[in-house]
Amino acid sequence: MKDVFVARQAIYDRKSQVFAYELLYRAGLDNRAEFPDALSATTEVLLNSFMEIGLDNLAGGKRVFVNLPQGFFTELPPIPFDNDRIVLELLEDLEVNDQLCQAVAKLKSEGFTIAIDDYLFESKWEPLLQFIDIIKVEIPGLTEEQLRQRIGGLKQKGLTLLAEKIETLEVYELCRELGFDLFQGFFFSRPNIVQGRKLDDNQMVVLRLLERLNDPEASMDDVERLISQDAALSFKVLRHANSASMGLSRKVDSIRRAIVLMGLQKIRVWASLMAMSGIKGKSTEVIVLALIRARMCEAMARESGYLNPDSAFTIGLFSMLDVLLDQPLEEILAKLPLANEGKEAILEHKGSGGALLECTIGHEHHDWQKMSLTGIEDQRLQELYWDVVGQVWHSGLV
Repeated sequence: MKDVFVARQAIYDRKSQVFAYELLYRAGLDNRAEFPDALSATTEVLLNSFMEIGLDNLAGGKRVFVNLPQGFFTELPPIPFDNDRIVLELLEDLEVNDQLCQAVAKLKSEGFTIAIDDYLFESKWEPLLQFIDIIKVEIPGLTEEQLRQRIGGLKQKGLTLLAEKIETLEVYELCRELGFDLFQGFFFSRPNIVQGRKLDDNQMVVLRLLERLNDPEASMDDVERLISQDAALSFKVLRHANSASMGLSRKVDSIRRAIVLMGLQKIRVWASLMAMSGIKGKSTEVIVLALIRARMCEAMARESGYLNPDSAFTIGLFSMLDVLLDQPLEEILAKLPLANEGKEAILEHKGSGGALLECTIGHEHHDWQKMSLTGIEDQRLQELYWDVVGQVWHSGLV
């Protein structure tokens, strides 16, 4: 586990209210952007914002702007998030070619809001303007005369104008006079850094998941099985499925339902991003123990009818999050989208889920007083446990 960072800079409307936040890559708290290339930076921003810190924690109910370099259009599958919370920024150094125009047109048709960053009225952008919603004009790169001459044409096209890099009151007042709709710059606020903690994924699981997702014959069962191999990955999928952007009326408390709601395409893209980021996992022993615990809870639930097997698996898997995160379970579960019954099962061993978990832990610790479960004979419980142990160790995933 390690700390992760995302910088955000507010974007204001004409009433001086926060309209959105631009998300920026940061490697630490010193507010410097040090990264090997733009694609890597974008990948880290997306993972840290959506899967680690959480978009709601970063921006509340506001929209976010994210920079997309050329490689994002040529090397990755379709955008893995909902179109109502994000504005996609085309960086100023993009090569405007047929491939880019086709990609932007497709994103526009899918309902995404598209912006051009650091716009200086270059002619190269003309083929794309028909797909653009927001123009971020780089104010320091233009004189007042140039602004007055050129802004009118953009307003006539119905584009939303954002004045960026505003540093003084005088420049802000000029931009308001010229009819800009949105404003961003040090005059209002500098980027502030939001810090979170990254739960490591088992990189082998992520890579195998990515391989399976790119198989046209992959089934929902295959995907669920692979995601379920890793508590960290399962946690992130569930958290994303329960985020406010999904607009659900009730909590998602099983991995299968989360996968169904997100869809295989979105899962595929997140797996691609995770694989690209080079995330390293916990030790094999911890992964094995978490998986055995989850599989044993699932097996007992299926045989006894105590609980839905999917929910039982989740309870067993997430009961190991304190080891994976090096944090108390109470703190982790306060942020986890589990029903109260699930949380009570993990923390207090209450209810049907708690009985399954306690019996499983009893087998782990060879605690004979806890190795029993009403409805299943002791000998059968031992058979189930050793079957699960063998399946996990021979699965090739740890």
